This record gives sequence, C-alpha cells and structure tokens, in this order.
Amino acid sequence: MKKILVAIAVVVAVVIAAIVVWTVVLSSGSTEPRSVEGSWSYEITNANAVGAGDVTTVNGTSQGTWAGPFEGTSTSFWTMIGERSTAASFEETVSFEGSVEVEAGKGSQGTLKILYAGERQDRESDIVGTWEIVGGEGDLANLRGSGTFTSEPNSYVVDYSGEIHFD
Repeated sequence: MKKILVAIAVVVAVVIAAIVVWTVVLSSGSTEPRSVEGSWSYEITNANAVGAGDVTTVNGTSQGTWAGPFEGTSTSFWTMIGERSTAASFEETVSFEGSVEVEAGKGSQGTLKILYAGERQDRESDIVGTWEIVGGEGDLANLRGSGTFTSEPNSYVVDYSGEIHFD
C-alpha cells in the first residue's frame, strides 16, 4: 500500500509540474515569429534644412498611413544627412497607432514606436535600410519585430518586410 501511495504522489507531482510549466509558457504571451510585408505612405508636414559646406542636414516631420499587417496612421520625426548631389543617410522615429495582424485574421490594437535607419547612394538610388519596433502600448506593448525597407527616389511610399512576435 505504501508503494502505491508513493507512486500516486509522484504521478500527481509530475502532473502538477507539467500544468505549472504549461501555464507559464502560455501566460508569457510569446509567439512564433510571423513574416510581414506591406507599405507605409507618408507626406512631409515640415522640413528644415541646414547646410555646412557640401553637407546638408534636414530635420522634418511627417504623417502617414499604413497598409498590410500594420493598419493605421503614424506621425514621425526624421533626419537626413547628406551631400548635395550624392549619398545620404536617414533616421526616423515613427509613432504608429492602429492594429497589427499578429496572427492570420487576428489583429491587436495599440501604439508602437518604430525606428527606421537607411541610406541612398545618390539622388537616383532607392533608399534602403532597416526598421525595428522598440516599444509599444496597449495590446501591442510586448510586440517586437524588425526587418528591411525600400523606397524609390522621390517616392513617398515605403515598402517594408520582416518578422514580428510577442515577447
């Protein structure tokens, strides 16, 4: 009888441990990475250029509309540093508000802060670079992701791709 009680106690302990581990994994909210691609159309709302020799720095703001897994609007602050006729580098902090499709057919609402960094080789080259989600609020508080983007010269459309997941 004592062996049976010990065996039952061991089975119960294993089942409880499995339930605890399963609960912790599910409650962490962690998801598998999901591939995303879409577009972000924007318009410049303000720009201020300062030149020093052949180098010009332009600071500005913009507002935009997102399509694809990211559906919503954004405002941003950006900086471009470049030579007048050739290469330029860009940095942008985007404040996104809307919905992100984190699973097929399932969107989560909130806000995100996304950092963009890119460059062009000359005025006729595409702008290419990377993006990274660095923070969020609401249902998107734990959303993380990163990827790449391109934008044609003199275009106000950015095509993005990458992966997102919940931590």
